[in-house]
Amino acid sequence: MYQFDEFTVDCDRFELRRKERAIRLERKPLELLILLIGCRDRVVTREEIANRLWGSEVFVDLEHGINTAIRKIRAALVDDPAEPRFIQTVTGLGYRFIAEVRSDLPPIESGTGDVIQQIIGDKRDAKGLSIGHWASIAVVVVLAIGGLIYWSAPFSKHPEIKRLTRLTFDSGLQSTPTLSPDGRYIAFSSDRDGSSNIWVQQVGGSGAPTRVTDGKSSNWEPEWSPDGQYLAYRSESDGGGLFVVPALGGSGLQRRVSTFGHYPHWSPDGSKLLFQSHHFGNGSKIFLVGVRDGSEPREILSSVTSNADILSAAWHPDGKRVSLWGWEVVPSPIPTFWTGSIDSSGAVVKTAISSELLKVAEGEAGASFGGWADSDSKFCWDRSGRSVYFERMFRGARNIWKMQVDPETLKAVGLERITTGTELASDFALSGDGKRMVFTSKEETIRVWSFELKEASSDPVLDGKPISPAGMEAWENDLSKDGTKVAFSCKRAGQWDLCEQAVADGSTDVIASDDAFIRDEPHWSGDGKRLAYVRLKKSTGEMQVVTWDAATRQESVVSDLQHRAMFVHGWSPDDEWLLVAVEDVATGQTEIWKYPATVVSKPQDGQKVIAAGPGESLFQARYSPDGRWIVFEGVSSSGRGDQSAIYAIRANGGERVRVTDGQTWQDKPRWSADGKTIYFVAEQNGYLNVFSVAFDPVLGRRGGETRQITNFKTPEFAIAEVIPTIGFSVVGDKMLITMAQASGGVWLLDNVGQ
Repeated sequence: MYQFDEFTVDCDRFELRRKERAIRLERKPLELLILLIGCRDRVVTREEIANRLWGSEVFVDLEHGINTAIRKIRAALVDDPAEPRFIQTVTGLGYRFIAEVRSDLPPIESGTGDVIQQIIGDKRDAKGLSIGHWASIAVVVVLAIGGLIYWSAPFSKHPEIKRLTRLTFDSGLQSTPTLSPDGRYIAFSSDRDGSSNIWVQQVGGSGAPTRVTDGKSSNWEPEWSPDGQYLAYRSESDGGGLFVVPALGGSGLQRRVSTFGHYPHWSPDGSKLLFQSHHFGNGSKIFLVGVRDGSEPREILSSVTSNADILSAAWHPDGKRVSLWGWEVVPSPIPTFWTGSIDSSGAVVKTAISSELLKVAEGEAGASFGGWADSDSKFCWDRSGRSVYFERMFRGARNIWKMQVDPETLKAVGLERITTGTELASDFALSGDGKRMVFTSKEETIRVWSFELKEASSDPVLDGKPISPAGMEAWENDLSKDGTKVAFSCKRAGQWDLCEQAVADGSTDVIASDDAFIRDEPHWSGDGKRLAYVRLKKSTGEMQVVTWDAATRQESVVSDLQHRAMFVHGWSPDDEWLLVAVEDVATGQTEIWKYPATVVSKPQDGQKVIAAGPGESLFQARYSPDGRWIVFEGVSSSGRGDQSAIYAIRANGGERVRVTDGQTWQDKPRWSADGKTIYFVAEQNGYLNVFSVAFDPVLGRRGGETRQITNFKTPEFAIAEVIPTIGFSVVGDKMLITMAQASGGVWLLDNVGQ
C-alpha cells in the first residue's frame, strides 16, 4: 500500500482512494501510477513504461497510450501539469513521482517485468486460487454469458484481425471523416491552413491531402455520395448552408442545396440529403432536400421531433425510413432510437431494449453514467439493416459500439464494443461494404477560463487563463458576485460532482457527490452564502429545486419532486426569490416562474413571471442588478427548426422588448454590473462567441449595434460545443466561460464487420 497527500493506492485491491473514497482509474493508468510511485527516487523513461505496461502488445500506439494514461492519472489526482504536485514531466526522458510517499513496500526494480507481479506477487485467495486462475475463470464466465446475450458469428479457424492505422498526422484537429464508397479515399475537415476546410486523402498513400474547399469561412461535416462522385458538406460562407461539390474539388463548382442545416447524409440512391437543423447539443428538427431538383427542404418525422430533443439522424439502409437519436432526461447507457418512414406512412418504432441487455450496458457504463454535457450523437446503420453503430462515452472514454437489431421488429438483441481506446473516438463513418471504418481519435480538455472585459477596446477578447483544475471537465460555472469563488459541475470518468473553488488559491472542494441525484446549473446568491440548483432523481426522472448553505454545507429542498423539467436560472437582488424555467406538462413549453428561496414550495406556491407565446419556450432568465428588468431567452419554432433570441421585460409586467435579431442561435444572457449592457453567447461562422448589446433601462430598449467580445475560430481553443451545459458568468470586468481545447487525428479500422 502506498499513501501520499490525501490519496491511498491499495495494491492488493488494485484501487485508488482519496479520503477512503474510491476513485475510478482504469487498469493501465493505475499500473503506471504504481510504477511511478515505486520508482519515486528516479526518472522512469517512456521506453521503460512501454516495456513494462504494454510489452508485446504491438498493435497499440504506445506514444498515444502513455500520453493518455498520464492524462488520466493527473485527472484522478487533480494534478496540474504546469504546477505539478505529484507527476513531474522530465522533458525528453519520462516522468518522476515527486510527492512524499508513506509505504513499507520495497522499491520497484529496474527492468521489464510486470509491475503488479513485482509488487503483490502471486496473491492467493482464501481457497488457494491465484488471481490469474480467477481471471481465467472470469473470462470463461463472461464468454458463456456473452453467448446468451450476443449474436455469434459462424466459427472460423482464421478470424480476420481488426487492424488499426493512423491516417492523418497534422497538428490541431482533423474531424468528421468520411470514406469513399470503394474505401480508397477519405475526406475530412481540418484547420491545417488556418481555417476549417475539407481535404481528400488517399488511404494508405504517401501523398499530401488535397484541399477540396477554399474560403475564409468554415467548411466541414463532409459526406461522400454513394457513387463516389460528390461530397456534401456544411459551409458557413454566404450565410451558411449545405453544399455539394465534386469529390476532387474545383473552384466555383460548389452548389448550395439548402440555406441551413448540419450533418448532411446522402440517401442510398443519391437523390436526397437528410440533415438536421442545429448542432451544439441543441434539439433539432429533421429535413430532407432533393439534390438535383431544386426543391425546398421539407421537415419529416415532426411527431417525434416535437416531443423529444433529437440529436442526430441517419438513413435506414432501405432508403425509405430514417432513424433518429433522441436525448432523454433519465439517462440511459444505450441511446434511444426512433425509426419512421420519410413519407409519414406507418407507425414510428422506438427501439426496444431488453432488461438483460440494458444491464450489460449499465455494467460497462458504471453507476454514475449521466447524460448532462453529453456530446455523443453520431450513429449509422450497416447495409444489412441488422446492426446500428453508435458512439458512447463511458467512464471518461468515448468508444464506438455495435448494437445488433432484429430487422423485423427493430428490437435490440446484442451489444459489442468496436473500439477500446481510452480517448474520445467519434465522428465515425463506414465504407460502402461495411468492412472499414474511419473515426477521429480526439483529446479534449474542458475547463473554466477567466477573461478580462475591456469595454473601451474594440478588439475581441482572446487572452485568458484557466482557473478550474486540470484533468476534470468543468461545466456550468457561476462566479459569486464578489468574484472570490466559483461553483461548477465537475465530470470525472463519467461521475458528476458539484464543486466550489476559491479563485485566489485554486483550492477546490466537493459540495455534493454523484449519488441518487444528478445536480445541474448552480447559481450563487447575491451574498454568496447559498447556491441554488436543480437535482434530478436518476431512478424516476423527477426534478426539484434545492439550495445549499455554504456555512452548514447542507442542502435544503425548495420544491417537491415533480415529473416536469425545471431549471434554476438566478436569484432576485434581495435573495428572497429564485427565477426558474418550468415545463407546462400539458403543452411541453417552459415558462418563467419565481419560487420562494427559503421554504418548501408546492407547484401552486410559484408565481408565473413571464408567459410563453404559442410554440415558444423560455429559458435563462436573470434579474437586472436593480431588480427592475428580467432578461431571458425565447426559443420558438420556424420553418428552419427552432430559433433563439434574447428579450427583456419589466419585472412588474408589460410588453417584452426584443434585444437580439435571432438570426443565429443566441443564448445565456447576462447583465453588466450597471444594468446597461447585456452579454450573450451566439453562433458565428460555426463557432460560439460572446457578444454584447447596450440596453437603456429607462427607455426600455436596446441601443447601438451588437458588439463582438470574443473571436474564437478554431477547435484548438473554442467555447465548448454543448451549449445547454456551458457556464457563462460576468462579474465586474471578469468573464468566466466553459472552454474546450481539442486535438486529434483520423484513424482507420479494418475488418469491422467480421
